[in-house]
Amino acid sequence: MVWKYSYDDLLERAYSQLPEIQKTAERFQVPRPEVVYEGKTTVIRNFKEICETVNRDEKHILQFLLRELGTSGEISGDMAILQGRMDQNRVIDAIESYVLSYVICSECGSPDTELIKQERSLMLKCHACGALRPVGLAKIRLRGTLQSFAFILREGGEYVVTIEGTTSEGHGVTKFGDYTIIIPETKPGERVRIRVFRIVRNIAYAEIIEKLPQEKEKRKSRKSRK
Repeated sequence: MVWKYSYDDLLERAYSQLPEIQKTAERFQVPRPEVVYEGKTTVIRNFKEICETVNRDEKHILQFLLRELGTSGEISGDMAILQGRMDQNRVIDAIESYVLSYVICSECGSPDTELIKQERSLMLKCHACGALRPVGLAKIRLRGTLQSFAFILREGGEYVVTIEGTTSEGHGVTKFGDYTIIIPETKPGERVRIRVFRIVRNIAYAEIIEKLPQEKEKRKSRKSRK
């Protein structure tokens, strides 16, 4: 896809032209890790913010990340410092694995959980539905949509979204946590599968992979099959 403007032009235009879009409280959004490289180390600058969002102990999360990434590291103030240069998407994958293992309830999808010890086992207790399960990657049974358990927006990531508004130039826009995603050739109300190819500050640019049936159309289709 050929863009008419440079990324900097798009960014400035986007900030001035975006409509007000109401945030939804349904999606549990983990802050995107701010990864920078200092020599041969990888620094997650907003590590403390991530830990506070998922409401888990910093040392526990760090130990998990080090094991997943196969490296060593330490906490320094608000940051986590990892040995070696880690690709940002690997860091995102590790954080999302932690969230699925130690935060999200596999029964109702709520992040309102806590870790408790039961005899010698570490269990995840959900305050929303009361479920209790051993920690570890569990099969999430809710909703079955791709975006339901995509916690961090990433370049190259694929998501299913519903278009919530348009810019003055007619590009579709939608919210993903604190991010606004711009998707050309879409209009409000459409459900689309997209691929994010650029993120600048809190603005993301995406292209359409496919357009999907809206919820009403899906329900009609199910009724007709019955």
